[in-house]
Amino acid sequence: MKPTTTLVYTLFLLLCLNCVPSLWAQQPVTTEYDDYRFTSYGSIPTWAGVAGDWRSDDPKIYLYDSKKYKGHAEFVAKGLKLGIRFSSFQQNVKRPIGRDFVPFFLYDFRDKPIFKNGIAHCWGVRIEDYRYTDSQAQMEAMVIQLMQLIPSVLPDCGKNGLMILAGSRRIRPSVKVAPALKKAGFNHLELGDLVEMANSKAVEVLNEGTAVGYLRYVAKNDKNPKLTKHDIAVYESLPYRVPPLQGIITLQPQTPLSHINLLAKNRGTINVYAVHKDSIPGFGKLNNKLVKVVAKNKRLLVSSISEVAAKKWWTKKQPSRLKVPEPMRLDKGIVELGAAPNWKAIPKRIGAKAANYSLIQKTFGEELIRPGFALGFDHYFQVLEQSGSNYLIQDLLKKQSQLSTVERNIYLKEIRNTIKKGLVPVTTVLAIRQLIDEHYPTAKRIRLRSSTNCEDLPDFNGAGLYTSKGFNVIDDNHRLLTQLLKVYASLWKPLAFEEREHYGIDHQKVGMAILINEAFTDELANGVVVTIPNPQKKGDFDIWVNVQKGDKAVANPTDAERPESFRFSADTEPFGTIQSRSNLGNVFLGKPSDDPILSQLIKATKEIHQLLNKRQQQRGDAKSYGIDIEFKIMKEKTGRKLYIKQARLLSQIVPK
Repeated sequence: MKPTTTLVYTLFLLLCLNCVPSLWAQQPVTTEYDDYRFTSYGSIPTWAGVAGDWRSDDPKIYLYDSKKYKGHAEFVAKGLKLGIRFSSFQQNVKRPIGRDFVPFFLYDFRDKPIFKNGIAHCWGVRIEDYRYTDSQAQMEAMVIQLMQLIPSVLPDCGKNGLMILAGSRRIRPSVKVAPALKKAGFNHLELGDLVEMANSKAVEVLNEGTAVGYLRYVAKNDKNPKLTKHDIAVYESLPYRVPPLQGIITLQPQTPLSHINLLAKNRGTINVYAVHKDSIPGFGKLNNKLVKVVAKNKRLLVSSISEVAAKKWWTKKQPSRLKVPEPMRLDKGIVELGAAPNWKAIPKRIGAKAANYSLIQKTFGEELIRPGFALGFDHYFQVLEQSGSNYLIQDLLKKQSQLSTVERNIYLKEIRNTIKKGLVPVTTVLAIRQLIDEHYPTAKRIRLRSSTNCEDLPDFNGAGLYTSKGFNVIDDNHRLLTQLLKVYASLWKPLAFEEREHYGIDHQKVGMAILINEAFTDELANGVVVTIPNPQKKGDFDIWVNVQKGDKAVANPTDAERPESFRFSADTEPFGTIQSRSNLGNVFLGKPSDDPILSQLIKATKEIHQLLNKRQQQRGDAKSYGIDIEFKIMKEKTGRKLYIKQARLLSQIVPK
C-alpha cells in the first residue's frame, strides 16, 4: 500500500528555493496530488490525508481524493479496501494503544509561503481532533512523527512545514506540544492565526446589535458555567447549548445558519466570532466587568457602563410574554402525516415540527420527503400521569420564585429522571413496531424527534433546545422505550426551561409530541437554507445556502469546520455572493449552477417559502416570514437524491 510520491524540480529551482524562499510565489509548483486539493477557509489549498500502518516500522502517508471519499474513515474503508466501520475507525484513532491510523489535513503554502522565525514554510498539517486519550508524551511523539513523514509526499519542501495547533489546551493536539515540536526542529502555528490569515478578519459579526452586561469568559472544559441573563459570554469553544444571555462571542468559527446564530436572531442577541481574546477590544481589563458591546459593520466596540445605565437597558429590552398553542389530547394512536387531514389546530395536536412536516410531505410526497408519522401529545401526558412526574412539575412551578438556580436544576433533574423511569403504554410500543414493519421494511435506524408546542413557531424557533433520539430497528423494545422517554424528559432540561422562562411561556401549557421517520445515515452532504424577505419589495427574498460534505454538522459545527456558504436573490442565478468555502471539499461550489440537485433545492425552497407564508396568512398573519430548511443529500442506486429534513418559519432572520 505505497502511495506514489513523485515531485520533479530542476536543480536550479531547488537551489533558488533554498536561498530565496519568496520565489515560491513566482514559480509553477505542482504535484501528482494537486487534483485532490480543495479550498479551506476561503483561500488555502488543502489535502485530506491519513497516515496508515502507524505502529509499523514503515508508516505510510496517503493523500486522497476528497471528491471521491467523503471522509477519512471512508477512504480507509473503501480506498484502502479495509472495510472498517466509522465507529471502529474512531476508536482505533483516539487510543494510542493499537492505533493504525492518524487522520489529518495538509495545507498547501507552496504558492504563498508562511514565514515564521525566519523560515519560509510551504506546508502545514493539522491532526483531526478525535478526543485523543494519549498522554502528553504520546501526543508529542505522534505530532513529531507525522511532521517527519509529510516530506514523503512533498519531498521538495522538506521539513519546512508547520504543525497547526489548537490555541486551547483542552483541544488536542494543542499548543501544549509546542515546546516538544520546537526541540525536534519544527515550528507551529495556532489554528486561529491560520484562519485569520486566510480570511483577514479578526472579528466576524454574525448578528449585529448592542448588548449590555457582564463580560464573562467560558473555558472549553467548563461544563456548567455560572452564567446569568445579564452576562455577555465569551466562549473558548462553540457551545452546543446557550442559555439566555445579553450577548454571545465565540473564539471558534461559526456559520451564519448555525443553531447558535439562529437562536441569537430569535432572541435579538448579538453574536460574534473573534479569532482571539485579544481581538475583543479591552478584554484584559474589562473581563468580569459591566460593559456595553456594539457589534456592527464588521466591527466590535467595547466600553464600560455604569450599573444604573445597565439596569435601565435591561428593563427596556425585556422581551414580551409569548403564548404558545395549548396542547390537545385527541390522538390516541399514530398519526400518518402524509394522509393527515388539514386540521386548523394541527400544531396543537402533534406539535409544530410534525405539523410542518405533514404540510410539506403532502405537498411534495416521497419525491423530497421520507414518510413521517407522529405520536400526539396524549402519549406524553400519559407518561407524566403514570410516573407521577406531573406532581413534581406542579410543585416546581409553585416554588420556583423562591428557588436558586441550583435548587431549581435539582428539581428539573428529578423530573427528568422520573420521566425516564416511566412506562409507555404497551399499545404505543407495539404500534411503533407495526409502523416500522409496514412503512420502513428496509430501514436500519429510526429517528424519534421532538415536536413540542414550544418550538418551530414563527416567533420562537427553539433551535436545539430539545432532544431527538434514534434507535436501530433490531434493538429490543426496552431500547425503544428508553429512547422515547429520553425525548420526553428533554422538555425539562435546564436550558429549555430557561429559554421558556425568558419569554414568559407558561410551563403548565407545554407538551411533547414525537415526529417519527427513518434516520439519515451515511449522507453525502447536509445543509441548511434560509430565505430572507426583502422589506422593500413584497414577495421578494434572498436564498442563503450553507452545506457541508458528509455528516459533518452545519447547524452545530465543531472546531475548525467551515461549510460552503453562498447567497443570492431568488430571481437570479445561485452563487451570487460566496461567504465561505468548505474546508472538506465542494458540494455545490465548483459545479454548474444548473446542477440538478441544487436546482431542485432552490425550486423546493421557493415553494416551501410560499407554502408556509400562505398558511400564516390564512391564519390572519400578514407578516412576511423567512423560512429555515434543513436538508440532506443521499447516495442511492439512481444517484444523488435530495431530501428535506424539516422546515420552519423564522420571524427574526439574518440581515440583508
